[in-house]
Amino acid sequence: MGYRVQITLVDQPLVRVEYQGLLAEAIALQEMAQFDLMEHQALAEIELSEAKVRRKE
Repeated sequence: MGYRVQITLVDQPLVRVEYQGLLAEAIALQEMAQFDLMEHQALAEIELSEAKVRRKE
């Protein structure tokens, strides 16, 4: 399974860069890991908020 990553700049939507091969795979894996990290961080913040609410009750 090969990877092809296309990046579009947020502030310049007409600018696109495309990567293929190992570099594209590394970028894709980094993005997936970053998303997982953000998801875990959000869940931890929710749990912390819930714990604070329970402690106040």
